[in-house]
Amino acid sequence: MPSSRFLFAWLAAPAFAVLVACAHSSSSEEAAEDPLSTLYLRTCGGTRVEACFNGAERHLKGDGVAKDEARAATLYELGCNGGDPRSCAGLGVLKEEGRGVAKDADGAAKLYAQACERGIGEGCGRLALLYGEGRGVPKSEAQAVRFFQQGCAHDDGLSCNNLGVLMLMGGFGLPQDVAGGMGRLVQACNRQVATACETVAGEFDSGTRTRKDPRLAASYFRQACGMGLQKACERASTAVAATPPPAATPEEGAKLEKIRAMCDAAGTGVGKGMACYLMGVAYEKGASVKENPGRATVFYKHACDQEVQEGCAAMRRMLGLTPEETAQPEPKQSVLESLRLDLPSTPRAEPKQSVLESLRLQGSAPSQGAAEAPKSSVQEPSPFQGGAPGPSASVLDPLVRLDTACRAGRSDACTRRAWLVKNGESGAVANAVQALVDFKKGCDGGDAAGCMGMASVYLFGAPGVPQDEALGQSLLEQTCSRTRGDDACRVLASHLSISDVGPENQARVMRALERGCFVHESSRACSELLSNASRSQVPAEKEPANLERIKRQACKTRLMSACKELNLMAPSEDPFVRTQRMACETGRNPDACADAATAYAHGALVARDLTSALRWGEQACTGGSGAGCLLLARMHDDKGLGPQDPVRSANFASRACERGSWQGCEMLARALRYGLGVTQDERRSDEAKRRACALMPEKQRSSSCQ
Repeated sequence: MPSSRFLFAWLAAPAFAVLVACAHSSSSEEAAEDPLSTLYLRTCGGTRVEACFNGAERHLKGDGVAKDEARAATLYELGCNGGDPRSCAGLGVLKEEGRGVAKDADGAAKLYAQACERGIGEGCGRLALLYGEGRGVPKSEAQAVRFFQQGCAHDDGLSCNNLGVLMLMGGFGLPQDVAGGMGRLVQACNRQVATACETVAGEFDSGTRTRKDPRLAASYFRQACGMGLQKACERASTAVAATPPPAATPEEGAKLEKIRAMCDAAGTGVGKGMACYLMGVAYEKGASVKENPGRATVFYKHACDQEVQEGCAAMRRMLGLTPEETAQPEPKQSVLESLRLDLPSTPRAEPKQSVLESLRLQGSAPSQGAAEAPKSSVQEPSPFQGGAPGPSASVLDPLVRLDTACRAGRSDACTRRAWLVKNGESGAVANAVQALVDFKKGCDGGDAAGCMGMASVYLFGAPGVPQDEALGQSLLEQTCSRTRGDDACRVLASHLSISDVGPENQARVMRALERGCFVHESSRACSELLSNASRSQVPAEKEPANLERIKRQACKTRLMSACKELNLMAPSEDPFVRTQRMACETGRNPDACADAATAYAHGALVARDLTSALRWGEQACTGGSGAGCLLLARMHDDKGLGPQDPVRSANFASRACERGSWQGCEMLARALRYGLGVTQDERRSDEAKRRACALMPEKQRSSSCQ
């Protein structure tokens, strides 16, 4: 029986063409505050449902805590039940492999389907493997192909790898498609799947299905070797030696960054396309950047998408689809000249000497109790060229920045500051009484999340604030009736369900969920309403006509399972994302930009759009949001959703840390410790870790910072 890390090796005759199905972790992003923050804080060590996923990952790896797969499974389950699809995928892996929980392929398949439906590519890819092997689901090659396609569409490298091999070989009923297969394999290689890089290298080395190209073969073997694949290292050592490119000058590096920004910018046109083409040339030749044929191919494709014929020809050549004698096109001089004319004239920002010094330059003193910030050896990235950027932040301390915005009338800033004060985060001293004051300011200013914060404090109680469930429930009822009170309706329903299971109370539960689903257009409220109605003891509630009515509304809120069942098209975004995007577009709310960027990066509540995620994330980070910088750091990380770039990842982690994000400080500490995008420096890594401890929530500090 083959290992679970490999799928149907008989499909690929060459040893290098193996379908890989190994586990890998998903990136994690910032999300909006969950109203059940106290539950998550007590169980998972953080105020948001994402904390459960992060805690599970740490227990799974033994990262700073004792390795405990059973505990990881518990935290994954809590996160999955709270709506975090990454936790569903993680729990599915443990159930499939019988680690920490009983082995259950059926349960794993359902969890993978749940994660896949919410845009987690790993869930799609693992579900495809189960369909291919007939474990937990009926064996179906067609379904396996379908879910590999979905996984690859969600940027899961292993799904792209497996789909690429199937297309290349003509397996699972697919017609042989060398161009499509090579394209998927290059995509997987760019997602750090070493086997995919090795497979592409083997194709160029043998020349059986593609053009024989020793230079490209050697380049891909070296890339696979760099990812730790020993077989590829052996092949790379006998391959064509790479010609070391001349070192790039700072001016050349800055010029390339401007060209990259033009390629990344929103919009269409030949100018954008030629910028992408030049980026492809740079990565293919190793000019001012490290040689990377996979990235070169992606940039050539972007150029081709803009109808730049040189890009289309280069892309086909990089995929081995042109004859050996085809000449390699060079960028036209006229194109270079036109690009020079179009380049922004704004000078590149100078690197900051250290986080602490940059805070002093901005006139902001460190937060109370905060440790000295670590020095960073990375430079600020060039300003993002797409969209209308908001003003740069003049104050980076989040407590000061949010307090200023709150006083200026931004009610959501009052609420966001209240959560930091309540949890003792970002250098604040935990103070529930002061947090209640800030929550009230947010609530009185029209921010439903502020009212929810007040309700949370009264429902659970806090130091200095006695528990008052009646007042908490009353606040939930009032907030459920207000604009954007969807979370209040859902939490009210949950609170009523727990407190009383009588028929009268159940009717109140259904009314709260009905309002959350139909008035506030909340997909989570619709999902819970549909679940409650389908098992209701009231005949009228579970009638097919009523269930279809709820499903139609659920589809309007982007509950994809309902849309699929009714064969309807889902809307492009939900009301929350639309509201945050519009607030971001004013240029005055960087925190709304961070929320919008997170939604676009996750593909949650809106169709996934990594270009928009990068744009809004840049605007959030520039405006002072640590969450925006952290999102960009994670997107550029080696396991992130965006273009992988360790230098930019470390850069944004440094900026996140400087803006009061303890997760950003932890990422920076890791980068400095292992030399990921920065010069390795254990002393500065320790400084970053100390700052992370000073900024993290007070209750988490005791367990994570011994």
